Amino acid sequence: MPRRPCIGCKRLIPKGSLCDDCRAERDAGRVIAEPWRRLYSTGEWRDAQRRCLQRDGGQCRAAVSAGQRCPATERLQAHHRTALRDSWREYGGDWDAFVSVATVVDELVSLCPRHHAMAERNLRGAIPGR
Repeated sequence: MPRRPCIGCKRLIPKGSLCDDCRAERDAGRVIAEPWRRLYSTGEWRDAQRRCLQRDGGQCRAAVSAGQRCPATERLQAHHRTALRDSWREYGGDWDAFVSVATVVDELVSLCPRHHAMAERNLRGAIPGR
């Protein structure tokens, strides 16, 4: 298997762009700088994500044309209609209040990776209800 250098420490790794140590260091820094990211490691989030994907019938909800949904059914992700950082600020860092709002299934939408990236870049029309 070809090996490539980690972009963090230059050690040779079999795949990806970061070795496990550099990835762990990067992720730890994100949680400190962006504490709302902790949500993704909670059981509450996993349950909300599961219920969202189930509600949407296991299909991306992005509209690709009038009345037509994106046909993607694999690697779906639950996307927050309101940015987590905004909810975190709104609740002043109150973890319990934040989690209770951030896991409301009606505020989530199932998206394929392509449409999720579009929604994260704030392209209007990428997801229904915006």
